[in-house]
Amino acid sequence: MNVQVLTLFISVGVGVSVLWSNPRRLINQAFTVASGFVTAWLCLLWVLKQPDLAQPVPWLKAIAAVGAFFPWLIWWVGQCAIRPEGSWRDCFRDGRYWMVFAILMAGIASSNWYIPAESTPEHPLRGSGYLVYFVGLVVAYVTLVVRAILELRRLSGIHLVEVKTLLIGGAVTGCTGLAITAVPPLLGLPSIAAYAQLAVLFFYALTVWSITSRRVF
Repeated sequence: MNVQVLTLFISVGVGVSVLWSNPRRLINQAFTVASGFVTAWLCLLWVLKQPDLAQPVPWLKAIAAVGAFFPWLIWWVGQCAIRPEGSWRDCFRDGRYWMVFAILMAGIASSNWYIPAESTPEHPLRGSGYLVYFVGLVVAYVTLVVRAILELRRLSGIHLVEVKTLLIGGAVTGCTGLAITAVPPLLGLPSIAAYAQLAVLFFYALTVWSITSRRVF
């Protein structure tokens, strides 16, 4: 079993286990939803890595489009840790700007402004939207980390551990995955997007450690 398949199974297994452990707790529900997006992202990466893939551009766009929702999902999980008494309605209302940002970035990633239609594996092209997408997500992840650091002062106990692990850890993981997938093409280097699952594997290893040693979730 290769690392990519292993990471895929871990994302599904941890997501289901977290929901099973306490299905009524909002943060458990949010983490499972986020894990569903991660699983979809990993499946797309798996397709991208296939040697007989003739045209990778649609898959690259799909990977970026799914990845555009990660800052919103990480904010969502963090919000549930910071305000555990909230509801789904509160999360949608308070996170509406994050949701709009995610939809906007996904729209950019799906367009020819991101990767022109004439791009080929032999002559890869990147549009202006590629840089806009990259900068936008970096700012989003930095914002999440700053917000988490500000919230740490008033939290304690399990909520403090959850914010450190899920909000800060998730934002750092997302930014690392973004760097692996987006930076090499910006520098004119060969794509190493297929290895971005290593950042996800590290995050889930950190989550499992937090579950077993700190009773997160």
